[in-house]
Amino acid sequence: MRLQRAWVAVIGIACGIAPGALGDVITVIPSKDNSLFEDPSGSLSGGASSAIFLGRLGSNGNNLKRRAVMAFDLSAIPPNAVVTQVSLTLTLLKGNGGDTPVDLHRLTKNWTEGTSNGTQQGVASTPGSATWIHTSYASAFWTNPGGDFDAAASGSQRVGGFGAPVWDSSVAGNQLMVNNVQGWVSNRASNFGWILIGDEVNTSTAKEIASRESSFGQPSLSVTYSVPEPGTIGVIGVIALAGLGMRRPRAIA
Repeated sequence: MRLQRAWVAVIGIACGIAPGALGDVITVIPSKDNSLFEDPSGSLSGGASSAIFLGRLGSNGNNLKRRAVMAFDLSAIPPNAVVTQVSLTLTLLKGNGGDTPVDLHRLTKNWTEGTSNGTQQGVASTPGSATWIHTSYASAFWTNPGGDFDAAASGSQRVGGFGAPVWDSSVAGNQLMVNNVQGWVSNRASNFGWILIGDEVNTSTAKEIASRESSFGQPSLSVTYSVPEPGTIGVIGVIALAGLGMRRPRAIA
């Protein structure tokens, strides 16, 4: 049993894994964010607004849907890093409809933010704005109106009327957040971020969240990761054999 444990330690060292290491943590705000305002012409956006919106409006807003998109620059994390934990923190400025779920889905198409600055009703889309039908107004489009994303949610959290909700990968059901971020770190070209989708079944469930342009409470993504150190299996193996009191095999004459 002692021999087996020793070899586990050797293999861990050879792979650059330090037993009990907690890893490094980096926290970043979005490099871009926006709201997708349900509109068949794609004429509404809000990329420069101090807030982003999700959920569904009430009758005064024609029961239209709102979705939020955000992406993070993770270039400070080495591409060979191993991501172990992820948490997304938002600041809720206003919330209707009580305590409702908000799901994260990995976006599968790139998009641009634009410079439109408005309220939850949206304002005229400027060139390069992400809209309900455009990835970049007015010449590039989503395949599906409302955004292209994985059907399976990467994480989910119930959001009420105020506070700072957190989507944490250590919570059951949120483990895919780690997979998403790992993919973005390993393959930077695939980093399109998440779309946040609230309760769109019921009306009057819209949530207003501080955006990256806000003067406070900006969205933040914390990533815990470790970087394997280079190791030579052969050298460590010889050292391990000597430490375990094992003789090298004799040469056959």
